[in-house]
Amino acid sequence: MLVPFFFSIVAGLIIGITSTFASFLPKPSRRGLSLILGVAAGVILSIVIWELLPESIEYGNISITLSGVIAGYFLGIIVERISDHHECDGHLHDLRKAGMTISYGIAMHNLFDGLAMGVGFEVSTSIGLMVTLAVVLHNLPLGLAIATPLRVADTSIAQTVGIAFAVGLVTPVGTLLGLFFSGLFEGFLSLGLALAAGTMLFIVIHEILPTSRQYNSVITSLGFLSGFLFMSFISRLI
Repeated sequence: MLVPFFFSIVAGLIIGITSTFASFLPKPSRRGLSLILGVAAGVILSIVIWELLPESIEYGNISITLSGVIAGYFLGIIVERISDHHECDGHLHDLRKAGMTISYGIAMHNLFDGLAMGVGFEVSTSIGLMVTLAVVLHNLPLGLAIATPLRVADTSIAQTVGIAFAVGLVTPVGTLLGLFFSGLFEGFLSLGLALAAGTMLFIVIHEILPTSRQYNSVITSLGFLSGFLFMSFISRLI
């Protein structure tokens, strides 16, 4: 149990580390912000299409997946309503809300990444390590996706980094659940992956892309395509 738990902590800490690095960089220009948010949207959509949805169907069936995606989408709406109370003006409000909903969506994704890691290590060490590598590669750009909108919205470095590390450390929680419930949990994993997919679709469609397009729609589109192709390439490699 200690080996998979250790690797899940490492995989989760990647988000906090990259977010810390991003937090100390100069705040990007409007074009730079559009590019970063566009890339983040592309990365997240690629994860949904190539990872979450196929795995949900594999562990369950189409009906469970569709139900989970719809429920996850409505969860995103609820989270948006909850996060809508922050008192920021204009685009700062939009950016902070986008940063918080991105964090929530990535936390859900990390929970089920951790579950997959736990199950992988229960099957064999080699499979567990391959899943860990996939999670690490996925997490590399996600710290940037969390930190950039929060920092531009004048969220403090300490709070931004704290949020990112908290999001990353959801991963070992998922791993422990996977280790304890690996014999019972395929249907639950299918639903959970679909919930995460639905929530992240909401985040891309209603939060990241609309906010990014306020600054520069052309650069947003280029960033989106770049992020989607990059993460699709990574998914094919692993």
